Parts: sequence; structure tokens; C-alpha cells
Amino acid sequence: MLARVRDWVLPHIGQRGPIRAWIIDDTGFPKKGKHSVGVASQYCGQLGKQDNCQIAVSLSIANDAASLPIGYELYLPHSWAEDPEPRKKAKIPAEITFRTKPQIALEQIRTAKAGGVAPGVVLADAGSRVLSFEERIGLLVDREAAERDTNGSSRASSSPRCAKGPA
Repeated sequence: MLARVRDWVLPHIGQRGPIRAWIIDDTGFPKKGKHSVGVASQYCGQLGKQDNCQIAVSLSIANDAASLPIGYELYLPHSWAEDPEPRKKAKIPAEITFRTKPQIALEQIRTAKAGGVAPGVVLADAGSRVLSFEERIGLLVDREAAERDTNGSSRASSSPRCAKGPA
């Protein structure tokens, strides 16, 4: 569904400028009970502490004018992934296995690249630790290639740099 929305909306966003960033985020949704899929005692940014919540991992793309979510997946903690009883109750398919939040985000990035989404600088909080050094270099090379004009010269004044934000 998100791919269809992306394909429809992206040309409109592109009219306002090139994609500059891919934004990885994990978002917590506080929950009172424990019956919703994926609810566990885990850190919830919305609450600023560990409590019962669901976590979703998302990938959005952005330019100077707009952003668009293109990947979204519910994180399934170990407690859910490895317990057959709640899995059966919630009808979680057998092919859904435990994956870390960085693994989910990396799969979203790979899917976006395979779908031809224009590269951008990948932004994530320090806790994500999503990309290996080689993967970061590969994304930077893709970005530089996208910024070259038809004469083969780079429009960028310098190579993209990794920025370290607040921890």
C-alpha cells in the first residue's frame, strides 16, 4: 500500500525539489494492556521511559518542502516472536520472525533502493546503528552518482558528510 501511495505522491513532492534525506525512526505507542500485537515492556520515546508499548519502525523520504513515509513495520519483540500461544491468538504468520529494529530499517532501505527511490542522506538517531561502514559508503556513492549532471561533473561542492548529532 505504501508503495502505491509513494508512486502517486512522489512526483508531486519532486516538483518542489530533489529528495535530500531518508529518515529512519522508531515510534512507540503506549499501551495499557498486553494483548495488542507486539506490546511489551520496552523503551517508549513518547513516554521517555520503559513501559508497555508497541514500536513501529519507519522510513520516510524528504526534501525541503515535504516528507513522505515509504516504509512502516511493527516491531515484534522476542517475547512475542518466540511464544507460540500469543502468536496463534494474534494470527501472526510463521514466516514473521524476530528482527531487530536496525534489521527492519535496513530492509526498508534496501526495498526503497530496489524500488528506484532517489538516494538521500540517511538520518537516524544514535540508537539505531543501522548501517555498516560499507553500506554507508554505498549510499554515499549512490548519492554522488545521482547528483552528477549530464556532463559527468558533480553539482555538489563537496562529498556528503556524516554528521554526528546529539546523543
